[in-house]
Amino acid sequence: MMINFTRSEELKSHLIESKKKLKLRFLPFFFFSKTSNAINAGMFYLGIYMNTATIEILNKDEQFAVLDHELGHIKCWKSDLTLLLYLASPIFFIAYLLSRNYIICLYILPFFILFLILRIFMLDYIVNMKLNAEFAADKISAELGNSHGLISSLTKIENYDHKKSSKIVLIIIKFIYWFYFSNRSFYPSISERIKKVREYT
Repeated sequence: MMINFTRSEELKSHLIESKKKLKLRFLPFFFFSKTSNAINAGMFYLGIYMNTATIEILNKDEQFAVLDHELGHIKCWKSDLTLLLYLASPIFFIAYLLSRNYIICLYILPFFILFLILRIFMLDYIVNMKLNAEFAADKISAELGNSHGLISSLTKIENYDHKKSSKIVLIIIKFIYWFYFSNRSFYPSISERIKKVREYT
């Protein structure tokens, strides 16, 4: 999967302006695009990426709305950090266990135990945290003046047929969803998100 730094000066300028409005100006963000048929964007450490389909299919207002949504996740870093630790701790623990680096495993063990506690006893809490994190990021994007672009981009995402993954990939994704969320709906539907965005305006 090829990754390129985006050449869109408009997106870069908007990113810088939104960072200032959200008082995130001192964080070292970088911005890049990666080739994919899906309309999608996300965070990668302290960076933000957009799939090429997002840049090619969405107009500028919609791209700005998506970009500000990702900045919203960084602004609400506490809940997203908790989710990141929840998602990452079993991966790191198993990886270091297989590498036989037992000293590092001991450092990661408390996080892995926390993961098990959350997974077994507090899964509803984690699922609700994930749902609320998406709504919170949408709200920040809307407050930055992107309500129309956000609703428009969500509508395009809903109508865009990008499900071209192989059966093996879909099986792996389904297993990952089961492992972390027990097949619970941890992501709000497009209609729920659009309804919330309209409430914010």
